Amino acid sequence: MRLLEYILFFSRYEQVGLGPVEIQILIEFIFNKHLSTYSIYKNYKKNSLLKPMAYKNVHKRIKRLEQLNMIQSIDEIFEKGAIHYEISTYGLLYLLGSSLIYNLENIFQYKDDIIIKSLILNYFEEKTIDSLISFKDAISSKIIDYLYNCCSITRKTWHDIWTR
Repeated sequence: MRLLEYILFFSRYEQVGLGPVEIQILIEFIFNKHLSTYSIYKNYKKNSLLKPMAYKNVHKRIKRLEQLNMIQSIDEIFEKGAIHYEISTYGLLYLLGSSLIYNLENIFQYKDDIIIKSLILNYFEEKTIDSLISFKDAISSKIIDYLYNCCSITRKTWHDIWTR
C-alpha cells in the first residue's frame, strides 16, 4: 500500500534545476533537522571551505528552495521569531536521486517520510536499520545505493512523463 502512496505522491513531482549553492544549502538540512536562514548564513560565514555569502543572498536561496518545494517552513514559534525550515519530501528525493548523501544515519532520521517508509520500512524493520547504522558497514552503503537507484528512477520517470 505504501508503494501506491509513493507513486501517487510523486505524480505531482516536476524536475527542477538547482545551482551548486542551493544544493549545498539543501545538503545542510540532511545534517540538521531544521534550520533558519540566519543559522545557514552563520554556517557559511564560519566554514572556511564555503565561499562567504551575504545574508540577503542566503535568504534569496532559501526562498527559492521553498518556492520549489524543496524545503518547507515549520509551524512552531522559535526564539526571536525566526522562521525555521526543514527538508521536504521533494528535497529528499532530489538529494537521494542525485547521489549526494552517503550516510544511512542521516537518511534514517527521516523515517517518517514517504520515501523511507515506502522503500525501506516496507521491507526492513526499524531495529534492523538501527543495527546497520551502528555497524557502518558495506550493507548500509548497499541500502544507500538502492535508495539512489529508486529515487533517480523516480525522478527520471516523472521527468519523462512531464516532458511528453
